Amino acid sequence: MNRTTVLVELIVVLTLMRSLLVAGRVVPPSCARCGVQLERRALGEPVCRCGF
Repeated sequence: MNRTTVLVELIVVLTLMRSLLVAGRVVPPSCARCGVQLERRALGEPVCRCGF
């Protein structure tokens, strides 16, 4: 396997793991554009306002 294939497979696995953690409510969902959380877990936490 070449480096590109390994890198693509690693990205796919990491993306799937992140989605499973969000679905299991272990980590909060985050904005695809800015990476900020979409929901607050505590009062005063910043949330995404970019509208994406």
